[in-house]
Amino acid sequence: MPTCAAAQMVADVAPFETMKLRMLNGSHSLLAYLVALEGIETVFDAVSRDDLRDLLRRYMLEEAMPTLSMPAGTDLDAYADSLLARFANDSLRHRLQQIAMDGSQKLPQRWLHGALARLEAGAEVFCTALGVAAWIHYTAGRDLHGNVYPVDDPMAKTFRLLHEAHGEDPVNLVPAFFGLDAVIPPALAEHAGFVASVVSAYRCLATQGLDAALAQLDAPT
Repeated sequence: MPTCAAAQMVADVAPFETMKLRMLNGSHSLLAYLVALEGIETVFDAVSRDDLRDLLRRYMLEEAMPTLSMPAGTDLDAYADSLLARFANDSLRHRLQQIAMDGSQKLPQRWLHGALARLEAGAEVFCTALGVAAWIHYTAGRDLHGNVYPVDDPMAKTFRLLHEAHGEDPVNLVPAFFGLDAVIPPALAEHAGFVASVVSAYRCLATQGLDAALAQLDAPT
């Protein structure tokens, strides 16, 4: 069992709570918004694909782990491995639509504060940018094949109005969503490079599909 599994035994649990939010919950959300758009229903079904499992590993190792300040002896690589093994447990079958609920309340802690820290350190967060693009697309209530689903979020009406006002052109739609400072930290919304990455990821996802959006991570534009 990874060293970090003993989190409940330490005096300060805050680092372990942040670890769980950014690595476990952040990975869940990344799958939820991306893969639900393809009509895939469970975490197990998603991580059965090599490319999606590789996406999660890259997100955890390159974008989530560097934002964590953990006690000495915490093995984050082992924790990442344990999460991927848990996600691949076919007896769990966590439903992606359930994980996707209330994204406006969850994403700041799971993705966005960590992404801002990485950007301020001069790093890139292309996995998170793809996740944000997928979340924006998800909030329209229609997957990549035109199938309709309910958006379960306290801001669902706001999301619908933004989609109606700005259509599917990410040049207009993404900045409109980034104006929601209850969700997007203002400093992140003002980061031109990150906004451009989300626009590019959204356009690729909406016009070419999930496979192309994943391939674009290796050659971001």
